[in-house]
Amino acid sequence: MAEVLIVDSASKRGKYIRDVIKTRGYKTRLVKTASAASRKMSHRWADVVFMTESAADDGRHGPDVFRVVYPGSNSSQISTKDSKFFLDLITTLQNLVATSSSDFRVSYKPAKKQMPKLVRQVVINASKENVWEVLADFSGVANWAPTILESRSTTEANGGVGAERTCKHVTIGNIEGRIIAWEDGRSLSYDVIKGLPFPMKSLNNTWTVNTAGDNAIVSVTMDFRMGLGPLGVLPALMARLSMRKGMQVSLAGLKQYVETGEVVTTTKDLAPTSLAAVD
Repeated sequence: MAEVLIVDSASKRGKYIRDVIKTRGYKTRLVKTASAASRKMSHRWADVVFMTESAADDGRHGPDVFRVVYPGSNSSQISTKDSKFFLDLITTLQNLVATSSSDFRVSYKPAKKQMPKLVRQVVINASKENVWEVLADFSGVANWAPTILESRSTTEANGGVGAERTCKHVTIGNIEGRIIAWEDGRSLSYDVIKGLPFPMKSLNNTWTVNTAGDNAIVSVTMDFRMGLGPLGVLPALMARLSMRKGMQVSLAGLKQYVETGEVVTTTKDLAPTSLAAVD
């Protein structure tokens, strides 16, 4: 169950917001003050925090910021560590506003992602169309990614937004992914929705293919976010090293599979020239 902390000196308003959120089954807690100690404690347990604007100016809010504006009174900021939860929450508030006599507006402004990004690419001696045909087979990743032992589709569609797959990773175990963006013939982006190793909180991969002369150039961008706050710095650095290597062998495997048609089962199947071609 998601938990919400509401920090609002106007108790009547705060209680109203609390009641709104509770209608969706969320657990809430209301406090009147926003001391540094209470803010620090809230981020240890709360999924979302409502704060007065002055209390949130210290930059302790999460990667996404919501602002609820009350005409004739101070505005409030809301911070969260979960974008999906927040979108659900904002929809709830908007729906309530449409049917309520209370006079306030709700707006949403996402901040820039705060996840480290990794980008690698490789030139493949094939047409863009041939490369895309392989990438678009979302459940066929085990044919060319040597770190994936098995893969299969778990939805009726094997491509396009909403398509999902489950894979058996050589070290992580079972992981599941869902496509969240799709530009036919050029790119796809997917989130890992289940199976992330602790303390990783989110992971997104975007694969893009473009024409490079008579060849194709494929790039992969990886976004991830770690938990544990300051304690997650060292795991994040270790994860970057591991994922850079994983990106290299995946791109090398894709290159080799497209160019030769031979399935890449393990990293031992990769030719040195395939690995060296990855930037």
